[in-house]
Amino acid sequence: MNLPLDQVIRRVIRDPEFRSIAEESGQLAADLAGVRLADLAAVLEGDLVTLHQRGAHPLLIMQLAGALRIDPMRRFAAEQTAHDLTTEATMNITVDLQRCEGFASCVVTAPELFDLDDERSVAVVLEPVAGGPRTHALALEAAASCPVRAITVLDPPVEEPSLHEARPVTDGVSPDAVATAVEDDSMRRR
Repeated sequence: MNLPLDQVIRRVIRDPEFRSIAEESGQLAADLAGVRLADLAAVLEGDLVTLHQRGAHPLLIMQLAGALRIDPMRRFAAEQTAHDLTTEATMNITVDLQRCEGFASCVVTAPELFDLDDERSVAVVLEPVAGGPRTHALALEAAASCPVRAITVLDPPVEEPSLHEARPVTDGVSPDAVATAVEDDSMRRR
């Protein structure tokens, strides 16, 4: 669960004023809310797959879809396909051959990633291992299923947007206006 992200989703759902301020001055709103700019952008754009991957509560994701008038089933299907195609990165998956005892739980869990070497009765990684978030999750699930913990999955590097790539604060909204809106919202919640 990602509580700061959940709180931002709630604010975007319930407070159209916060939504407009966040759209105009993203970095400042993200800093004030205590979330990454990429997470705030995912909320504002209705990127349901990214929100799910970042640990947002599923019910809040569905409420956000309703508030943004998004068909969640179509959006999830379209975004998942796009994520798998555009975020392909080579994963580093290794099998410790000294530990592997040939249980083959990894082969059962992820046959597209693992196979058994018939001569040595140990698991081997099929090469090359590249894929999006779904493939990465499958590799992690296979590693977790190994009873002797012989599989290691190293995450591919994730690029965070830099402050220079963030949308600049527009002249239409001052930082003081954003700070006042955030303070007003926190006062209303008390």
